[in-house]
Amino acid sequence: MNTIKNVIRSGLCGATLGAAAILLAACAADVVKDPGVAKARAELTDLQSDPRLAGRAPIAINDADTAVRDAEVPQTDPVVETHLVYIAERRVQIARALAQTKYDEDQRKTLSEQNGQIQLNARTNEANAEKLKNDNLQAQLAALQAKKTDRGMVLTLGDVLFSTGRSDLKPGSVENLDRLVTFLGQAPDRTVRIEGHTDNRGGQDMNQALSQKRADSVALYLTGRGIASNRVTSVGEGYNSPVADNNTDAGRQANRRVEVIIQDPPA
Repeated sequence: MNTIKNVIRSGLCGATLGAAAILLAACAADVVKDPGVAKARAELTDLQSDPRLAGRAPIAINDADTAVRDAEVPQTDPVVETHLVYIAERRVQIARALAQTKYDEDQRKTLSEQNGQIQLNARTNEANAEKLKNDNLQAQLAALQAKKTDRGMVLTLGDVLFSTGRSDLKPGSVENLDRLVTFLGQAPDRTVRIEGHTDNRGGQDMNQALSQKRADSVALYLTGRGIASNRVTSVGEGYNSPVADNNTDAGRQANRRVEVIIQDPPA
């Protein structure tokens, strides 16, 4: 009798296990496998591994990761599965967009800062270059022994430039004129007024003509060495502007001169 009961019990258990296996197989067959889940995971992994973007939207990326994990849980209802995949895809897209926006903002800020620094450096270099140029020009003016006046810097060239009664430049007397040429070449915004002066010996007409010719000789020397003619003006003043007493030899010698007025550049 016991043997028969055991056989019956064994048969029932086998039948029950078999039914359970069939039920599990049927459930497994109903699980939805949406390919969008794998795509969402791949896009999220790509975002998380991008060194430019991974750290720029941490909250949004974390939300996307949670949504993808939820979508990866097997579902039996295709509607639920589709909804979870949709949420996961959108969260990943949002996270990437936010990270990209932050990256672009940071790039613009960096470029703006770099551009600002470049402009500052350029202005500083320009100011330094201008200072060096001005220092050099001032040194050249000092070498010319030019004096500051309300008309500009005045370079006085004594009568050593010319022989008595003549207007052609003496050979070897143009050292200061060569310095002036160098100065004007480096200061293209400066113009010069050249004034010829004489003592009072001789008539007015003769001295006027002589002073003009001497001023013209200096002007011609400058333009002949590359200084534009529109930067040079020559004027004969005769003996109308003495700087010393014409009654003494020393005074008359001082009055026989050419003055070069280096005019200040326009404001």
